[in-house]
Amino acid sequence: MLSLENISFSYSADPERTGEWALRDVSLTVRKGEFLGIAGPTGSGKSTLSQVLCGLAAPATGSVLFDGKPLTWNRRAETPDARVGMAFQYPERQLFGASVLEDVAFGPKNLGAGHEEARNRAMEALERVGLDPEQVGDANPFQLSGGQQRKVALAGILAMRPSILVLDEPAAGLDPVAHGEVMDLVSQLHTRDGLGVVMVSHSMQDIARLCQRMVVLHRGRIFAEGSPAEVFADTERIESIGLALPRTLDFARKMEKAGMPLPSLDGLFEIDDLADAIAELIR
Repeated sequence: MLSLENISFSYSADPERTGEWALRDVSLTVRKGEFLGIAGPTGSGKSTLSQVLCGLAAPATGSVLFDGKPLTWNRRAETPDARVGMAFQYPERQLFGASVLEDVAFGPKNLGAGHEEARNRAMEALERVGLDPEQVGDANPFQLSGGQQRKVALAGILAMRPSILVLDEPAAGLDPVAHGEVMDLVSQLHTRDGLGVVMVSHSMQDIARLCQRMVVLHRGRIFAEGSPAEVFADTERIESIGLALPRTLDFARKMEKAGMPLPSLDGLFEIDDLADAIAELIR
């Protein structure tokens, strides 16, 4: 379990004087094995929160705890595993190795794994993201497609065997096909492998479809928290801070305004569910 207790963070040298807080008095728990979404308008503190969650940014006040103990990075821990792994927006920009295997194996090596163990972990991680290590292992990662590069970057994090994976806009900049593949992969890592996932995203459709629980940030504070159905039930409140609705829900509301209300808007986050509801209305 990963928890934040009364976290505040600022990029200002004197936030008490300037009042410039990126995060202010945020308390949050990431439960074991859950899929948590982080949403909010631009500048709400989403990316800062993701960096605090994985220990890359130290809060000015408050505590970050993993299983009740302060979250710290230990490069030579008893076991060469990372507890929380993070993929930044455009994670392919983290690639640097001459080959895919070399790049993916770097993380385990940096945590203390031997050469053979790191290589085995890299091959296993590539398979987990749907890439054949025999085909791409010796390839230059920069010669792969954008979607493949993103999968390689995710494999590099998975090779460190984190308990929780923090993703900052995991499908940003991808075409629709690659977007779908990456989001399907993230879903599989959660449902198939039991990996805890925290996903920061501007796509309310992705968050509504995939996440079990979501947190909405506004001006560095928690504005709303609950299941996607609970959070989006108050559409006026969500839209008041400039946050978009999931596309399916937005379409259903436009139908309602046009005089074709659907029987229920609760949990209407899948395209197939929307199509079924429209078909039922027509019948």
